[in-house]
Amino acid sequence: MPSTTATKPNSPPAEPAAPMRELEAIGLEVAQLPGGQEAAARLAHLAGRVERFVAEHEGMAEELLSVYEQLGAVFEVTRRLPEVHNEAQVIELFRERLRRSFAGRRVSMVRQRPGERVWVDRAEDLQITPWLAELIEQVCAQGAVRVETPPTGAAGPQVVEVMVAPVRAGNTLVCAAVLSRPQGTAEFRACDMNLLETLIAFCGDLIRNHRLVHELRETSIAMVRTLVTTVDQKDEYTSGHSVRVGYYARLLGARVGLNQNELQTLEWSALLHDIGKIGIRDDVLKKKGKLTPEELAHMREHPTRSFKVVQAVPQLAGALDGVLHHHEHYDGGGYPLGLKGDEIPLQARLIQIADIFDALTSTRSYRGAYDWRKALDILAEEAGTTVDPHLQGVFAALIRERLEHDEGAWRAMLERAERLRHNWEEEEEEEHRCEYQGA
Repeated sequence: MPSTTATKPNSPPAEPAAPMRELEAIGLEVAQLPGGQEAAARLAHLAGRVERFVAEHEGMAEELLSVYEQLGAVFEVTRRLPEVHNEAQVIELFRERLRRSFAGRRVSMVRQRPGERVWVDRAEDLQITPWLAELIEQVCAQGAVRVETPPTGAAGPQVVEVMVAPVRAGNTLVCAAVLSRPQGTAEFRACDMNLLETLIAFCGDLIRNHRLVHELRETSIAMVRTLVTTVDQKDEYTSGHSVRVGYYARLLGARVGLNQNELQTLEWSALLHDIGKIGIRDDVLKKKGKLTPEELAHMREHPTRSFKVVQAVPQLAGALDGVLHHHEHYDGGGYPLGLKGDEIPLQARLIQIADIFDALTSTRSYRGAYDWRKALDILAEEAGTTVDPHLQGVFAALIRERLEHDEGAWRAMLERAERLRHNWEEEEEEEHRCEYQGA
């Protein structure tokens, strides 16, 4: 393999400018005059100083242009960060930026296949030859940008120069950027190496941040699941209720246009809406008959109790509206604050419909479960009084759309909700998986 090119000049030395050539000619003429030798020497000294001054400023101008390019690239990437939601999207964003900065060159992001030494290109547009694979391994081991001139054909047809840089998230290698220069394009320069180094460092930092957020989310999920399991164990009749409410609420939220972050927060709120029942007396919670006024007042404390529990976890602040207000009524007759209409947060109105639907279609200590059609009929009767009439109509249409023409669909829906009871984060985890893996 050729020796490493650690640094490269930004450009070949500039030819003397026309004014400098004129000064040299004048100096020669002056030297021919009587007593002109001293004047010519002073003129040559002055010309030398002017030439050095011009050369220094030419280098400074190119360096400033290089810095400007780096700042522009970082600014563009930063501007587009709200569009990025996972690790693969981060890498694709930087690949696009590199392609614009290095027009005419092929830009590839390659990774090692798990458990193997084989390097693969996610976009499958790069031929990874043995020579190139060895170069990538060396660069990733050394941790620095390198430019190499491959033997003819060693990096693919028409490729006359290759620039490689590792992308690391902290101490973990994520992938490598490989830029291939075909014949007829400008050589890679030192400023190109600096630009690539700046962008891959930024890329690695963003990936590391995404991984930290993912780890924090996993911790939050584990905590929420523990709390939900605690409530499930409190009452056998409501076991799995919170997970099913989360499932139905998420379906409804998606239908009315909530984004992924809002859906996740809605689901967490639904999962935790009854957590305050931990503090409700068992003789009240599990009573089969009608509650006394005192018992009913005690039972109605659970939204406030739930709010206080969830409020203690800063990461779940967005879930508080649904936790506190899911028993408010659309006509103002609910609790704890007697809110009405649109005063009730949307999150709470969504959870309320899911909560009532699951309660109606589940067995309770005082009655059997209704079928889904009867449950929808009851919800329709409560539209405008207990529940938001618009959301009730959307939910009814959603459920009928899924179940009306398939007798087995209701059982399948219940079974899916039951699976989520044991691993309810599975779908969201897959959707936001941040590992950079190819097909």
